[in-house]
Amino acid sequence: GPDDGGVRPPFWHAQDFADCLRRWSADLPAERAHLVVAPPPSAPVDELWRRFADAAGIDAGLVDAAAAPAANPSLGTAEVALLRAVNVELGDRLDTREYNRVVKRGWAEGELAARPGPRPRTPLALAEVLGAATDRWVADVTAAGHPVHGDLADLTPVLAGPGDPLPDEVALPEDLASPAEIASRLIGEAGDGPVDGSSAASRRGPASRRRWWSGPAR
Repeated sequence: GPDDGGVRPPFWHAQDFADCLRRWSADLPAERAHLVVAPPPSAPVDELWRRFADAAGIDAGLVDAAAAPAANPSLGTAEVALLRAVNVELGDRLDTREYNRVVKRGWAEGELAARPGPRPRTPLALAEVLGAATDRWVADVTAAGHPVHGDLADLTPVLAGPGDPLPDEVALPEDLASPAEIASRLIGEAGDGPVDGSSAASRRGPASRRRWWSGPAR
């Protein structure tokens, strides 16, 4: 669980913003460690920049964030399922640099993310676990007195509806090639560009990548 103590799974360690603030402000007054809350998808495109500028004491008007291209686009539910299937077909045949360049940035972010369709949400079955954890973390931040930029309500998990399918439950897009064909194409594209698979870190990349991209969070 999120508060079992000791070494926690990477998911909880990465999501626990209250613990992050404690670590970063260990030798600082609480008011020197700020929490910038990411806005919901429905917010104006420059809202995150405005919150960050407020925290940093920067005039938000110095940058026209509304005109900036979208960053870190999300995948649709069916596209997540397809990416998982392609990862299985790829196996260990691409190192970290190849995978990030060709699969992640070139194909997933460059092609799949542009497709219309519903985006996956947090499974409804996790509402109690994630909601309780979020409530505790918000209470910790509030009690510590950290400055907050944005609405703490935006930290509430965005849950799927009762009948919304998860990536494990949807059919793969019918208008795209099969996972095996896509994997073959991507491997060919990786061979056309500069790669560096000589380092031990690069060779360790695929196993780490599969943990993040190939299956649901545990």
